[in-house]
Amino acid sequence: MKQITNVAIGGRNFTISNDAYSMLDSWLATFRSRIEPASQADDVMVEIEERIAELFTEASRGLNYVVDVDLVQKVIRQLGMPDGSDPDNVNRGPAAADRPSHKFYRDKDDCMIAGVCSGIAKYFNIDTVLVRVIAIILIFCAGSGLWAYLILWLISPVALTPLQKCELYGWAPTGENLRRFTTSK
Repeated sequence: MKQITNVAIGGRNFTISNDAYSMLDSWLATFRSRIEPASQADDVMVEIEERIAELFTEASRGLNYVVDVDLVQKVIRQLGMPDGSDPDNVNRGPAAADRPSHKFYRDKDDCMIAGVCSGIAKYFNIDTVLVRVIAIILIFCAGSGLWAYLILWLISPVALTPLQKCELYGWAPTGENLRRFTTSK
């Protein structure tokens, strides 16, 4: 018989075995200690907990699902460490389930008007200036480019959180990548 504990991770409640909880708690403490600069630790830890909650929710098979050691190990291997090292010191190739999601967002960090062209450029991994030139040509020559721009402006969300910015670039939401976007301005 295994003992279980109810925990809140990333604002969601989960039932987790005590062995899995101690493993996750130990990893989170190690993860926190490796975040540089330490002033960003709180922001990064909030994002990491939200990502852990998403992964646990995706893996849950029902209402009474208990998070076990295997799932915690999978999540730890997927997220890695903030310095880029593998927590198990084992080199592994990316599995199909570990591939990062790639979503379209408007990029307000590199925008001239609304971030639509910048978001398109980041999504397709091409130069932002090229996308802007094409957009201007479509606006003045075809006329429908303006409508397309306005529609994309209205329906596409803005990448605000570090997790959304990782999805915009198509990067895996590891601690190292999340830390790239967690800067105080």
